[in-house]
Amino acid sequence: MDVLTDVLRRMQVRGEVGGELELGVPWSVHMPEMDRAMFHIVSRGGCFLKYDDETVRLGPGDLAFFPHGAAHTLSDDPERAPDDYETLVDHSPTDACGSNTGCRLIKGGGDGPKTTIICAMFHFASGERHPLLTVLPPLILLRSEDVVATGWLADSMRFIAHEARSSEPGAQIAVDRLLDLLFVQTVRAWVRTQPASHTGWLGALSDPQIADALGRLHEAPRRDWTVDELAREVGMSRSGFAARFAGLVGEPPLRYLSAWRMKLAAQQLIEGDITVGKVGRTLGYSSEAAFGVVFKKHFGAAPAAWRRAQRSGLGT
Repeated sequence: MDVLTDVLRRMQVRGEVGGELELGVPWSVHMPEMDRAMFHIVSRGGCFLKYDDETVRLGPGDLAFFPHGAAHTLSDDPERAPDDYETLVDHSPTDACGSNTGCRLIKGGGDGPKTTIICAMFHFASGERHPLLTVLPPLILLRSEDVVATGWLADSMRFIAHEARSSEPGAQIAVDRLLDLLFVQTVRAWVRTQPASHTGWLGALSDPQIADALGRLHEAPRRDWTVDELAREVGMSRSGFAARFAGLVGEPPLRYLSAWRMKLAAQQLIEGDITVGKVGRTLGYSSEAAFGVVFKKHFGAAPAAWRRAQRSGLGT
């Protein structure tokens, strides 16, 4: 099984274009911390991005991705005092940049040279931290030359910029799908640029035997796996397999399996009316009680109570 595909499919990423910033020199805007991932795509001009103690220059075609929604500042001059993003939005004209996408054209700054930035946000189905997000850094920066080298990524960015401004029927669904694709491609592009030791279990996918083991766990999560069985099936000794798996993935095989089962359980509980006992059985637990013990240890609440709280929070 393709583990990355399985993980991304179950993440249930929902992207939306927050707006198109059109800012003239002088300008500076502070983006607050958010409970979602954020993208910025510079489509015209250039700016400085300030995050923590780091300042970098962004130009046309550059992409900045904040997987954890970290606060940061965009400006024409890194020394300029920023306005709050909410203030910029409140004082901007109410022009729509795409009448069928809900994208808002946000104008600000002075009368100097203009910079245009497409801003997008990503929501995830569950408030729980996803295994993929835990291995991503606070900031992923892809330069235009990296994007051009990844043809589909460059095309996706151009299409998003075009469709976000579109008044054609179907523009919204086109933007939604393109944003999903952009998320996947950005993660893949980042993985390609990093040593395997820096990317957690994503880096483990480049190791044929550990990737094989991960695929088997994802393909049959309900199976009563043992470390011995996994090691035999991928052609390794038990000790060698256990050490390499933990070193690359960041946790032992059976702990990874338990965490993945809980992710699947949470998805089933939120999405359907399946009973708690049946959820447990589909994931290999011998009884509802056994499943409940593991679930409560992982989430801090019993399955039924956790489902009620999640659905209440989602307004369902």
